[in-house]
Amino acid sequence: MIVHQVSVGLSAATPVGASPADVVAAFHGWIQRDAVDELLIDVVDYSHVPGGPGVLLIGHTGHYAADVVGERPGLRYQRRRDPPGPLAKKLREAAARALAAADRLERDLDGRLRFRGDELVVRIHSRLLAPNDAPTFATARDAAAGVLHDLFGGPDVALAPEPDPRRLLTLYVRGPRGTTAANLRERVTA
Repeated sequence: MIVHQVSVGLSAATPVGASPADVVAAFHGWIQRDAVDELLIDVVDYSHVPGGPGVLLIGHTGHYAADVVGERPGLRYQRRRDPPGPLAKKLREAAARALAAADRLERDLDGRLRFRGDELVVRIHSRLLAPNDAPTFATARDAAAGVLHDLFGGPDVALAPEPDPRRLLTLYVRGPRGTTAANLRERVTA
Protein backbone atom coordinates (compact mmCIF):
# COMPACT_ATOMS: atom_id res chain seq x y z
CA MET A 1 0.00 0.00 0.00
CA ILE A 2 1.47 3.33 -1.11
CA VAL A 3 0.50 6.32 1.06
CA HIS A 4 1.49 9.89 1.86
CA GLN A 5 0.64 11.04 5.35
CA VAL A 6 0.58 8.68 8.32
CA SER A 7 0.07 9.56 11.96
CA VAL A 8 0.83 7.55 15.07
CA GLY A 9 -0.74 8.37 18.41
CA LEU A 10 0.01 7.16 21.92
CA SER A 11 -2.34 7.31 24.89
CA ALA A 12 -1.26 9.01 28.08
CA ALA A 13 -1.19 7.03 31.29
CA THR A 14 -3.50 8.57 33.86
CA PRO A 15 -3.51 10.62 35.92
CA VAL A 16 -1.98 13.44 33.89
CA GLY A 17 -0.18 15.98 36.07
CA ALA A 18 0.73 18.40 33.30
CA SER A 19 -1.28 21.36 32.04
CA PRO A 20 -1.55 22.72 28.49
CA ALA A 21 0.72 25.60 29.57
CA ASP A 22 3.37 23.05 30.58
CA VAL A 23 3.18 21.43 27.14
CA VAL A 24 3.34 24.84 25.41
CA ALA A 25 6.52 25.65 27.34
CA ALA A 26 8.05 22.25 26.53
CA PHE A 27 7.26 22.57 22.81
CA HIS A 28 8.72 26.10 22.71
CA GLY A 29 11.84 24.64 24.31
CA TRP A 30 12.08 22.12 21.47
CA ILE A 31 12.06 24.96 18.94
CA GLN A 32 14.65 26.98 20.89
CA ARG A 33 16.99 24.01 21.41
CA ASP A 34 16.54 22.57 17.91
CA ALA A 35 15.54 19.38 19.72
CA VAL A 36 14.35 17.41 16.69
CA ASP A 37 15.93 16.95 13.29
CA GLU A 38 13.26 18.84 11.37
CA LEU A 39 12.24 22.47 11.05
CA LEU A 40 9.84 23.41 13.85
CA ILE A 41 7.82 26.56 13.25
CA ASP A 42 5.34 27.45 15.98
CA VAL A 43 3.25 26.28 18.92
CA VAL A 44 -0.51 26.78 19.09
CA ASP A 45 -2.73 26.02 22.09
CA TYR A 46 -6.07 24.57 20.98
CA SER A 47 -6.81 23.01 24.37
CA HIS A 48 -9.94 25.19 24.68
CA VAL A 49 -11.47 23.56 21.57
CA PRO A 50 -13.65 20.53 22.42
CA GLY A 51 -12.35 17.54 20.49
CA GLY A 52 -9.43 19.62 19.20
CA PRO A 53 -5.79 18.58 18.92
CA GLY A 54 -4.73 20.07 22.27
CA VAL A 55 -1.37 21.80 21.99
CA LEU A 56 0.01 21.68 18.46
CA LEU A 57 3.70 21.96 17.55
CA ILE A 58 3.76 22.87 13.88
CA GLY A 59 6.70 21.65 11.87
CA HIS A 60 7.64 21.88 8.22
CA THR A 61 7.49 18.12 7.62
CA GLY A 62 5.24 17.06 10.50
CA HIS A 63 3.10 18.13 13.43
CA TYR A 64 3.13 17.02 17.05
CA ALA A 65 -0.11 17.28 19.03
CA ALA A 66 -0.33 16.72 22.79
CA ASP A 67 -3.70 16.71 24.53
CA VAL A 68 -3.59 16.69 28.32
CA VAL A 69 -7.15 17.84 29.10
CA GLY A 70 -9.35 15.98 26.60
CA GLU A 71 -11.28 12.76 26.93
CA ARG A 72 -8.35 10.68 25.68
CA PRO A 73 -5.11 12.45 26.60
CA GLY A 74 -2.12 11.54 24.52
CA LEU A 75 0.44 12.49 21.88
CA ARG A 76 0.25 12.20 18.11
CA TYR A 77 2.82 12.71 15.38
CA GLN A 78 1.53 13.35 11.87
CA ARG A 79 3.78 13.46 8.85
CA ARG A 80 2.56 16.13 6.46
CA ARG A 81 5.14 16.62 3.71
CA ASP A 82 6.27 13.34 2.38
CA PRO A 83 6.58 11.67 -1.00
CA PRO A 84 4.36 8.62 -1.40
CA GLY A 85 5.84 5.37 -0.20
CA PRO A 86 5.10 1.96 1.29
CA LEU A 87 2.92 2.03 4.41
CA ALA A 88 5.39 -0.10 6.38
CA LYS A 89 8.17 2.45 5.86
CA LYS A 90 5.90 5.42 6.65
CA LEU A 91 4.56 3.70 9.77
CA ARG A 92 8.04 2.88 11.07
CA GLU A 93 9.18 6.50 10.54
CA ALA A 94 6.07 8.01 12.16
CA ALA A 95 6.26 5.57 15.10
CA ALA A 96 9.93 6.42 15.66
CA ARG A 97 9.15 10.16 15.71
CA ALA A 98 6.10 9.75 17.96
CA LEU A 99 8.03 7.57 20.43
CA ALA A 100 11.04 9.91 20.47
CA ALA A 101 8.66 12.83 21.10
CA ALA A 102 6.95 10.92 23.92
CA ASP A 103 10.32 10.28 25.56
CA ARG A 104 11.37 13.93 25.20
CA LEU A 105 8.04 15.21 26.56
CA GLU A 106 8.11 12.82 29.53
CA ARG A 107 11.60 14.07 30.42
CA ASP A 108 10.77 17.75 29.85
CA LEU A 109 7.69 17.49 32.08
CA ASP A 110 9.56 15.59 34.82
CA GLY A 111 7.25 12.59 34.68
CA ARG A 112 4.01 14.58 35.07
CA LEU A 113 2.99 13.04 31.76
CA ARG A 114 3.64 9.39 30.90
CA PHE A 115 2.68 7.42 27.81
CA ARG A 116 1.35 3.91 27.49
CA GLY A 117 2.88 1.52 25.02
CA ASP A 118 0.09 -1.04 24.80
CA GLU A 119 -2.17 1.15 22.63
CA LEU A 120 -1.40 2.91 19.38
CA VAL A 121 -3.67 4.70 16.93
CA VAL A 122 -2.45 4.69 13.33
CA ARG A 123 -4.24 6.87 10.79
CA ILE A 124 -3.73 7.28 7.08
CA HIS A 125 -4.58 10.85 6.12
CA SER A 126 -5.70 10.28 2.55
CA ARG A 127 -9.25 9.30 1.78
CA LEU A 128 -8.32 9.03 -1.90
CA LEU A 129 -5.41 6.59 -1.45
CA ALA A 130 -6.87 4.84 1.60
CA PRO A 131 -10.67 4.94 1.86
CA ASN A 132 -12.03 3.65 5.16
CA ASP A 133 -13.48 0.36 3.97
CA ALA A 134 -12.91 -3.34 4.71
CA PRO A 135 -10.64 -4.15 1.73
CA THR A 136 -8.37 -1.16 2.39
CA PHE A 137 -8.24 -1.98 6.11
CA ALA A 138 -7.17 -5.55 5.25
CA THR A 139 -4.44 -4.23 2.94
CA ALA A 140 -3.24 -1.75 5.60
CA ARG A 141 -3.31 -4.45 8.29
CA ASP A 142 -1.16 -6.75 6.16
CA ALA A 143 1.26 -3.94 5.25
CA ALA A 144 1.63 -2.90 8.90
CA ALA A 145 1.97 -6.44 10.32
CA GLY A 146 5.77 -6.63 10.15
CA VAL A 147 6.31 -3.23 11.76
CA LEU A 148 3.82 -3.99 14.54
CA HIS A 149 5.44 -7.38 15.11
CA ASP A 150 8.81 -5.66 15.51
CA LEU A 151 7.38 -2.96 17.79
CA PHE A 152 5.55 -5.32 20.13
CA GLY A 153 8.13 -8.10 20.05
CA GLY A 154 5.81 -10.78 18.72
CA PRO A 155 2.48 -11.63 17.16
CA ASP A 156 0.34 -10.78 20.21
CA VAL A 157 -1.17 -7.65 18.62
CA ALA A 158 -4.86 -6.96 18.03
CA LEU A 159 -6.00 -4.57 15.31
CA ALA A 160 -9.44 -3.03 15.03
CA PRO A 161 -10.75 -0.72 12.29
CA GLU A 162 -12.51 2.60 12.64
CA PRO A 163 -16.16 1.57 12.15
CA ASP A 164 -17.37 4.93 10.78
CA PRO A 165 -16.67 4.98 7.01
CA ARG A 166 -16.80 8.80 7.06
CA ARG A 167 -13.65 8.96 9.19
CA LEU A 168 -10.04 8.38 8.16
CA LEU A 169 -8.76 4.84 7.78
CA THR A 170 -7.62 4.02 11.29
CA LEU A 171 -5.93 1.01 12.86
CA TYR A 172 -6.54 0.77 16.60
CA VAL A 173 -3.60 -1.28 17.81
CA ARG A 174 -3.60 -3.11 21.12
CA GLY A 175 -0.39 -4.80 22.20
CA PRO A 176 0.44 -6.89 25.23
CA ARG A 177 -0.77 -5.34 28.49
CA GLY A 178 1.99 -3.59 30.42
CA THR A 179 4.01 -2.65 27.33
CA THR A 180 5.53 0.78 27.90
CA ALA A 181 6.40 3.52 25.45
CA ALA A 182 10.03 2.93 26.46
CA ASN A 183 9.73 -0.74 25.36
CA LEU A 184 8.45 0.36 21.96
CA ARG A 185 11.12 3.07 21.64
CA GLU A 186 13.88 0.48 22.19
CA ARG A 187 12.41 -1.83 19.56
CA VAL A 188 11.73 0.82 16.89
CA THR A 189 15.36 1.98 16.96
CA ALA A 190 16.80 -1.56 16.96
